[in-house]
Amino acid sequence: MSPDQFYQSLDQLGSGDQVPPVEKWNPELSGDMDLIIKANGEWLHDGAIIKRRGLVRVFSKILKREDDEYFLVTPQEKWQIQVEDAPFLVNRMQLISEGNEPVIELHTTTDNCVKVDSDHPVWIEYDLEQNPKPYVIIRSNLFALINRNVYMELAELAEETKSTTKTVWKVRSCGSHFLLGEESH
Repeated sequence: MSPDQFYQSLDQLGSGDQVPPVEKWNPELSGDMDLIIKANGEWLHDGAIIKRRGLVRVFSKILKREDDEYFLVTPQEKWQIQVEDAPFLVNRMQLISEGNEPVIELHTTTDNCVKVDSDHPVWIEYDLEQNPKPYVIIRSNLFALINRNVYMELAELAEETKSTTKTVWKVRSCGSHFLLGEESH
């Protein structure tokens, strides 16, 4: 099956919000697809931005990660793609409450929504210049980079704790605390 036929077969997966059971699909590798998910959240095919939001949304549902490689899969097809950083990008957050407990919801550019909790933790990595790069688990072993404006919104919610050796900033969601940053003294 060619990549074009693969695109056409995606219509059979439906357009609902459900994510198919991609973790159970293990077909043989069909080949490489010239598809790149850029660090800024853009999806490119053959060097051009995919402008059809619905197509990107469907692709995001059939995305699978094995070790550090990414694939678009169906029960019969498996196409390897490239991901520059994280396959998803958080571009919006919402603070809600459930009872007396604050709940942080994070939304991606591909219409995923997760509540920050023990199954969807936030964590921080640092780039070569020691700038923070925040991430959150979206599903299984797929994660999203939290863009800078959302990270700043999270920072506004952070609780600061100081000790003699360092200061830490954490946010609370769903009964747990998540580290947003720390500074040694």
